[in-house]
Amino acid sequence: DLKVASFYSNLAKDCAKNRVVLDIVMQSRPLPGAFMDLATLGQLCRVTCGKLTWIKTTSEWKEALQQALLRPVCSFYGTDAIFKIRCSNGFQVKSYLPYTTVGVSVDSSLMGSPELELGVVHPDTCIAVELEHRVGGLSKREKICYVQSALLYTTPSGQRRVRVSTLALKISSTAADVYRGIDFGALTAFLTRQVVEQLVDPRQGDDQTLHAARQKLRSRAIKAVAGYRSNTSNGTNLPHGQLILPQKLQLLPLFCMSMLKSALLRASLPTRKSGMRADHPDPLADERAYALWHGSNAHPTVAMLLVHPNIFSLSKLTDGAGEWHIPDKVEDNQSELLKATYHACIKLPNTIPPTISCIEDDQIYLIDDGLNIYIFVGKDVNKEVKAELIEVTREGCNLSTSSDYGRQVGRLVWQLRTYSAIGSGSESDTLRTAFLPVIFALAHSSHKDPFEEKVLNLMVQDQKGDELDYENFLCEFHKNVQATFKVASNRIKQ
Repeated sequence: DLKVASFYSNLAKDCAKNRVVLDIVMQSRPLPGAFMDLATLGQLCRVTCGKLTWIKTTSEWKEALQQALLRPVCSFYGTDAIFKIRCSNGFQVKSYLPYTTVGVSVDSSLMGSPELELGVVHPDTCIAVELEHRVGGLSKREKICYVQSALLYTTPSGQRRVRVSTLALKISSTAADVYRGIDFGALTAFLTRQVVEQLVDPRQGDDQTLHAARQKLRSRAIKAVAGYRSNTSNGTNLPHGQLILPQKLQLLPLFCMSMLKSALLRASLPTRKSGMRADHPDPLADERAYALWHGSNAHPTVAMLLVHPNIFSLSKLTDGAGEWHIPDKVEDNQSELLKATYHACIKLPNTIPPTISCIEDDQIYLIDDGLNIYIFVGKDVNKEVKAELIEVTREGCNLSTSSDYGRQVGRLVWQLRTYSAIGSGSESDTLRTAFLPVIFALAHSSHKDPFEEKVLNLMVQDQKGDELDYENFLCEFHKNVQATFKVASNRIKQ
């Protein structure tokens, strides 16, 4: 009700005003039943620059809780921060994405772009800024334009520091150069935040719906590809019936389709092939709210993974998969940046497409969706193999540490957690915002395991109700690109 809403709103404002950061950690069973209102709690974390962590496991909850508590203590952080962007003449800052970005936006029209007041900054802090051309555009005499960010913060030792980063961008008059310079990771993070903004920004009005957000995402992707065909020589000289994607946008249709089937945009009560509605909502309100929170903080390195999972087959770990890989000796004449990339790691097996046609009933798979690690055991897997991999305890299932196979899979899990864990042997740059718990999904012929449905929802390249599979989605995407290109061509002729 309004009284409860005003309480949380006032609490967030008071905490932000006094530079108090709220990190909220929730723990529940992997399949929650009670409503926890993560949407409201996420707003508390957003305004105060804190983190929302949802631990959905019973067997590893102690380790996950330990990681959630250690991370803000062991990671480097700065407090009482102010972030600002400025640009060359000719373009300006339009907005931060999403509209409800971290921290508090302070509009300073006299100083150009708005500032962000942040209670804390840490390695996970990722801010998206949308730029736009001013009236008149960039000067034709200039060949380089600049974007500069300044971050003023206080170190844990009490020192006040400013970190300035300047990016020089080459000005081009040809669209082909723009498409060649696209950073696909940054693009996916940007599109994800745009989707979140449309769903949470009250200024959207009637467009603040799942249907409108889905249509907008499709439209942006189609216009990007149609623009390549209309404005580049490579695109205009191609056969009319051929879909050609820019080199840097080869995975854009896949990302778009996967986003439509993710917890961000998937309908909670989808229509089945029979025409009947599903009998229970999926995702639940809390699951969608948690996905929206992570989407609003999407990092370029994991934005694709949040909607398109990585799947590894564990039944045939060959070519050293699951074992330590030590790179060749680094030569002295190589750069320091290249030398820094040489370090021992656990070799991962090759990924397979997220489609049920690649899943065998007698195989075991590891599925990484960016927030959880699922161990999916087929219904026909040998009992001896299951016993080698899984230890059943009073708290639940765990990876076996007494067998070679269990330890080998455990090393794979460790490597996937490397960029999200704090502790001995982990990387210093924590690129993931959450510790990855392991959830076991045991397939049965009767489909009684509730996690089996969760795994099936991750098969984003398959048809799901009204959603097309990847092949048919590409065909529909191509038709829409052709229609948009034809309309643009007719306008040019007129």
